[in-house]
Amino acid sequence: MTIGGRTDGSIPQELVVHHAAPDGHPVHVAPPQGETWDATVAVRGDTIAATTHSIDDPATPPRLYTITEARGVRPVPLPPIRHGRAIDLAISPDGADIFLVLDAGDTEREEYLLVAPASGDGPVRVWPLDPAAHVLGISAGPDRDLAILTVGATGRTQHRRVVRSRTPSSGVLLVEDGDHGIHQLRAAEISADGSRLALAYTGDGGATFNVAVLPVGGGPLRVLWRRPCSWDDPDEVRLSFDRTGQHLLLSYGEVIAIAITDATRHILTRAAENRWQRAAW
Repeated sequence: MTIGGRTDGSIPQELVVHHAAPDGHPVHVAPPQGETWDATVAVRGDTIAATTHSIDDPATPPRLYTITEARGVRPVPLPPIRHGRAIDLAISPDGADIFLVLDAGDTEREEYLLVAPASGDGPVRVWPLDPAAHVLGISAGPDRDLAILTVGATGRTQHRRVVRSRTPSSGVLLVEDGDHGIHQLRAAEISADGSRLALAYTGDGGATFNVAVLPVGGGPLRVLWRRPCSWDDPDEVRLSFDRTGQHLLLSYGEVIAIAITDATRHILTRAAENRWQRAAW
């Protein structure tokens, strides 16, 4: 599935489900009345999770929805949040829980991790996140483990790192800027079985853009794709494993499928001028 829009915000975001079958047709999913899709989206199995905000009042708290072919677009109730924006979404490998990072800050940074049942039934847990580090992305592995990409630390405001954690207050460092020749981490995604971490990053002092995989338990980093950086490269990068963990989806202007085993690549959608898109599967 893809979500995209114009970089100048002149048209609402479009959420499109693409079917792998040769006779499948893309399905455009309309947001609820008076709302527009955000740029945050996650897929796990047959369930899509996405957030919206009000068209008339973008400062209102985001709303969370699940989307399935059988039940359509259904709201997931969230506790009162005074305001904010959605940063990123993830769904647990079993499809039971949705993890949502919200930036609810006003004059100062204030970020939260919400864990909501995908069914919409049951309590939603809310945890405040470290105010010294801004979350750039999350992904979910087994046993509700999260791989959390953050930027910022005491005395190192632009330093980026990926931490594996079950709660926001503790975690194990998996990789950070400076490791394996990484200049700056741009995106990270843990596989559903928790064995691999996919990374998008700049290397060679910022001259190249790279996509690589790294064993979570330790081992060498294996580069799947490298190319020179360009002035017109997009700001946002997204990675997504398929359900087998054998293929990786890269959203970076173009949407590209990369095979983990032999690094073969297939361009699924081309980049379009003045438009952005993100993809997940």
